[in-house]
Amino acid sequence: MEFEYSGIKVHYEISGQGDWVTLLHGWGGSVTSFLGAQNQLCGRFRVLNLDFPGFGTSEEPLDDWGVKEYAECLLALMDELGIEKTAVIAHSFGGRVALKLADLRPGIVSRQVLTGGAGLKPAETKCNASLASRLKRVYDNPLTRKVLGDGGVDKINNAVRSRFGSEDYRNASPRMREIFKKVIDEDLEYCLDKVACPTLLVWGEYDTATPLWMGRKMEQRIKDAALIVFEGGTHFAYIEQFSRFMAIVNSFLGA
Repeated sequence: MEFEYSGIKVHYEISGQGDWVTLLHGWGGSVTSFLGAQNQLCGRFRVLNLDFPGFGTSEEPLDDWGVKEYAECLLALMDELGIEKTAVIAHSFGGRVALKLADLRPGIVSRQVLTGGAGLKPAETKCNASLASRLKRVYDNPLTRKVLGDGGVDKINNAVRSRFGSEDYRNASPRMREIFKKVIDEDLEYCLDKVACPTLLVWGEYDTATPLWMGRKMEQRIKDAALIVFEGGTHFAYIEQFSRFMAIVNSFLGA
C-alpha cells in the first residue's frame, strides 16, 4: 500500500487484527527488517510496517529532512489510518523517530521496545574535535575557497566524509547523505524525559553503532524503563537472537 506525503509516495504494509503495533526499521533498512516480527505478531495484533522515505520502495524526501520530519510523516500516516494509540518496536534510527513521537504527540505510544536505539550523541573526543576544528579552518579559509572554489571545497569535504565516514553515509544517495548528516547531528536526549510509556530497551553487549552506554543512559532517564542486554550481541542483536527477542516482546506486549 502507498501513502502520499509532502509530494512523495510512502510504502507501508498492514497485517493482522487487534491493537496496533508499529514497526520502525533502522537506517538502511526497510519493511523486511522486521518481517519476522510482523509475521509473528500479526496473529494477535494489527501490525503497521513501513518503509521510511528514502528506504525500501518509498521515495526519497524532496528536502533535507531531520528526525522531526520523519516523525511528522509517520504521524500523518497514523492519522490517515485512524491510529490513536499504538505500541512501537523500533531499531536504531527507528528509535530516533520513536523518541521524537514523545515530543510531538505525547500519549500516542502505549508502550515501546527500543533495540539498539539511536538518538544520543557521544562526547566528542579531543582528537576528533581537533581534526574537525582544523578541517573547518581549512574549509572556511577565504584563500582556500578562492583557489578551489566552493565546488572544490565541497568535493574535498565529501571525499573526506566518504573515506572516513560510516558505511551508512558511503552507501547513501546525495540527498540521503545530507539527511544522514542532519539526522546524526541531532541530540534527542531531551526527549527521554518526555517518554511517558513503559519502555523496554534491548541492547547487544558489543553494539558499536549505538554503544551499550546509550541503553544504560536511556534506562536512567526514561521514567518507566528496563534494559535487557543480549550477551555477545551486536547492533543487530534482535536478529541474531530473534527467538529470544520475540519471546521478550510477546511477554512485554501481553501477547
